[in-house]
Amino acid sequence: MLEIEALNGIGAAPGDRVMLQLKSNASVVKASALLYLIPAVMFVVGVVFGGWWSSTRWGFSGDAVILTQVAFGFGLMMLSFAFAALYAKLRERAEFTPIATKILFRAEGQHSPSLSRSASAL
Repeated sequence: MLEIEALNGIGAAPGDRVMLQLKSNASVVKASALLYLIPAVMFVVGVVFGGWWSSTRWGFSGDAVILTQVAFGFGLMMLSFAFAALYAKLRERAEFTPIATKILFRAEGQHSPSLSRSASAL
């Protein structure tokens, strides 16, 4: 079972199985880029920059350059993940929040009128 916070305009109760929809497919592309593409690019940038910096500025060679490349790569990747988390928390856009559109199955014995937030919260 998977729990997701969604806007509820259909009167679904906790435990109901519902169909979810995002406002647009562009939201999926933006979220995917924020979570996958940007950290991957930042890792590559960190590896390249770390190799250049360690060999030209610090005078490292051999394994020290590789270790510095990995450290810079992971460091920039972690910074991009932190930025993505901060961005998501600060923006908390309805664009990325799914909307319950159809009740597929009702939960037995649960009749609460709200799933999470009401659709009027848009």
